[in-house]
Amino acid sequence: MSTAAPDIQEAGGEEAGADFAARRLDDGVRLAAAGRIDDAVACFAAAAQAVPADPRALLNAGSLLLDQGRAAEALPWLERALSAAPADPRALCSLGTTEVRLGRTAAGFGHLHAGWQAAEARAAQAGDDTAAREAVRPMQMLASANLALALMAVGDHAAACPLLERTAGLAPERAEPWYLLALARQRIWDLDGAERAARRALQVEADNPRALANLASILKDLGRPAEAVDLAWQALRNRQWDSSLWSNLIFLLDFDSRQDTASQQAVRRHWALRFGGPRNLPAAPAPAVADPGAPAPAAPDPERRLTIGYVSPDFRRHSAARAFAPLILGRDRSRLAAVCYMTSPATDDLTARFRDAADLWRDATTMSDGSLEAQIRADGIDILVDCCGHTDGHRLEVFARRPAPVQVSAWGHPTGTGLAAIDWLFTDPVVVPPQEDALFVERPYRMESVALLRPMLDPPVAPPPFRTRGAISFGAFARAPKLTDDSLRLWAAVLQALPDSRLVLKDFGFTRPAGRAAFCRRAAALGLPAERLTFLPGTAVEAHLNAFAEIDIALDTLPVTGGVGTGDALWMGVPVVTLRGRAPAGRVSASVLTQIGLEDCVAEDAEGYVAAALRLAQAPERLDALRQRLRPALAAAPAGDRDGHVRRVEAAFRDIWRRHCAGLPGG
Repeated sequence: MSTAAPDIQEAGGEEAGADFAARRLDDGVRLAAAGRIDDAVACFAAAAQAVPADPRALLNAGSLLLDQGRAAEALPWLERALSAAPADPRALCSLGTTEVRLGRTAAGFGHLHAGWQAAEARAAQAGDDTAAREAVRPMQMLASANLALALMAVGDHAAACPLLERTAGLAPERAEPWYLLALARQRIWDLDGAERAARRALQVEADNPRALANLASILKDLGRPAEAVDLAWQALRNRQWDSSLWSNLIFLLDFDSRQDTASQQAVRRHWALRFGGPRNLPAAPAPAVADPGAPAPAAPDPERRLTIGYVSPDFRRHSAARAFAPLILGRDRSRLAAVCYMTSPATDDLTARFRDAADLWRDATTMSDGSLEAQIRADGIDILVDCCGHTDGHRLEVFARRPAPVQVSAWGHPTGTGLAAIDWLFTDPVVVPPQEDALFVERPYRMESVALLRPMLDPPVAPPPFRTRGAISFGAFARAPKLTDDSLRLWAAVLQALPDSRLVLKDFGFTRPAGRAAFCRRAAALGLPAERLTFLPGTAVEAHLNAFAEIDIALDTLPVTGGVGTGDALWMGVPVVTLRGRAPAGRVSASVLTQIGLEDCVAEDAEGYVAAALRLAQAPERLDALRQRLRPALAAAPAGDRDGHVRRVEAAFRDIWRRHCAGLPGG
């Protein structure tokens, strides 16, 4: 099932006098199958010219270009196809999909809805005629799937679910509709429903790599990371060449307590050998018209104004943006230019601020690797920064082409990339201690804190709730994937030691009663009875911060600890108990707690974690004092000092640029 509307249409049954068009249509199909895209389009163009009233060649050309990510080129072909066949569901769906990709969402959804309605109308007209219904079924599948995929692309996964259920019902023998339904249900936190759909996809096609990867992601959200990692390996069994499946595995490894820094880096190195090694690929040609705002190339000069390029899908209200937003919005403009390469269609009000603050803004969502490489070169980037590691939306294969003389990975994924073309990994002494340097391909560049965890809002700090409730309220305001069985076992041990205490959990996944019920079943099996749990739904930022009034002590997750969540807790006066992890993603909380003098809240083993939580719970005067002390302590610490963070990173940029100009290692 293609996201680009119709499959290429074979010639056949042509009207008399259209032999030339039929031959060109057949030639185009063969050339498209051979990967000769432009030659295929030329054949379809000749066929369309010969028989202008036949929409097939127009549909073929437009759909082929759309499948290649060339939506702007596809648009005129599909507009002509719809003119030739105004009620054709394929033409309506193809054009609608193209328009949504180009940002013309109102027109696009209008055509997609019309295409879906037209396909359903044809099915209704077929009535009880089995042959006629079978003939129209592929059109129904196409229409419902394309409308669902467009809704998912703009984030409306709830509306996509019934359409995908319809698609799966029309094609129960195909895996793709089932795993797309699983993905949509996962995004609305119907995790049990998502797991059922994913397993149905695997019943249809046991080795389908996308279905396996989809189920792995769902199991991660269900707190079962070891199973998720095993499935991710299975997905790669027959699809070793798929870079995205490797990145999916790499991301999942962070949540698997069996892993350590060495094992995580070994898989990253394997990915880099396959996808990030030397390439004999020429750069794509530079844009025909140079952007007048783009800096002109210059010889290395250690003190000149630098152009920093940021590559990220998160130029929006996202946890990763907390660290790099001040660098763009509050930079020293006399010393640094900023160019933003947005790799996701997801935007919000903060996106507009990024766009306004950047010297250049590039929408790289649909750019090929070669096109993005060429654009970065044309923009004259001095230091190119990867802001997301192996998370969704990364463009690490562009970094492998080394389009900038100095390249850095920072903030979005603290565990590194494995890519030799990235010179530096920004980190700190706790997240990556010096004894682990040899495990990394990148050179660790240490600052006092790699993270900036201070929230952007300052709601008042509430008094600790134990003063009114009479018992301690622990809390874990963490995303579902972090709520692993390892975390739940530790929390059970803490609550068992304090019989009157409770645990407050907060996440979007707890909005649904089914999600809460499923979690309660798993928690009870690990020693956390439902009557000791309080659930809060996910909320917007200000309400989220105010919800810390419900807890006295935050219990950190493992093996991935809090980052932004730890900063939020401390900002609201709530101390955090953490366990120092075996890998970088498990040490971010330890880093910030060390910076503010709460080393006694950093445990080295499970027994120490429980003991640290009990020490705090049994020291009411200390909890009162911490409620008032933690915000100013974080504000003064490297992880909370926004202006200091900007100065430190700008100094780091200057330092690594000077090293580059001097020809030193890592430069």
